Amino acid sequence: MAAPDVFSSSAPKVVNCQQRVLTPEGPDGSGPGPRTEGTGAGDPFNSESSGAAKLPRSMKPGLVSSYVASVRSALASRKRIEAPSLGRVVTPVAIALFVVLVIAALVAPADDIDFQFREEEGIVTTLSAIFLAMASGFAGACYLTEGKPGHGLKLWWLLACLGFFFFACDELLRFHEQVGTFVRHHLLGRPTMFFRNWNDVIVILYGVVALFVVAYFFPRILRLPLHMELLAVAFLAYCVHTGVDVMPHGDGIIGRFMSSIPSSIPEEGAKLYASTFFAVAMLNALRIVTRTPKAPDASGP
Repeated sequence: MAAPDVFSSSAPKVVNCQQRVLTPEGPDGSGPGPRTEGTGAGDPFNSESSGAAKLPRSMKPGLVSSYVASVRSALASRKRIEAPSLGRVVTPVAIALFVVLVIAALVAPADDIDFQFREEEGIVTTLSAIFLAMASGFAGACYLTEGKPGHGLKLWWLLACLGFFFFACDELLRFHEQVGTFVRHHLLGRPTMFFRNWNDVIVILYGVVALFVVAYFFPRILRLPLHMELLAVAFLAYCVHTGVDVMPHGDGIIGRFMSSIPSSIPEEGAKLYASTFFAVAMLNALRIVTRTPKAPDASGP
């Protein structure tokens, strides 16, 4: 008996080794035969159509182990994307910002060296708002550019876009200061603990919320080379800014030290570093999202 032609429409079709043969005709020979739902490979991004058998609930990995596995997978996949070293990106930006801060101190009015840092109309606050707005724009461009399945960061780009836009508006319109003043005069009065005012508490809450959001998206953010590292540099600058801001200015040793220097210079300077590196982090992400994959070598072996 001759072997059936596997390319013939009258030959039996086999989907996979775990699925029974599908015949081209039904019992009466007039239509499609019975079909069975196999366990072969389907859409790798759809768990319902995946060929992997579902594990019993008792055998499923825990939340922590799944999170760690996702981080390891991200560390492996990011190696396929070319990126410069962190130092090559951070060093020139940090030097440029230092020059800006020096110029801001030199052009200040006489006997008021921290004018450009302290006043809301100063150059430091203006630049901080500009860089935060740029970070929002770059994140929005990533949201509009990334396709499916992409890096699975569509929601991250959207939240980053809205968040940095809010921070840019806050920098100019002083939302946190207005809310802090309202809480002090109409709700809770003056803080009795470590903080000088409610403005500082609100700024710290910004960072706490940001940490939870980043922790949720961390395995996916880590897939983009330099993105997480630049965000960490920016967050470190934010911590310096907030730390100087909340330091007590009382009669203690720290208070007398903080009163002896224009603390607005390191405070606002660190804020400018933070907003700038947030923008650089989003620009680097946009570079990766919009990159063109290298064409395969057509020269042959």
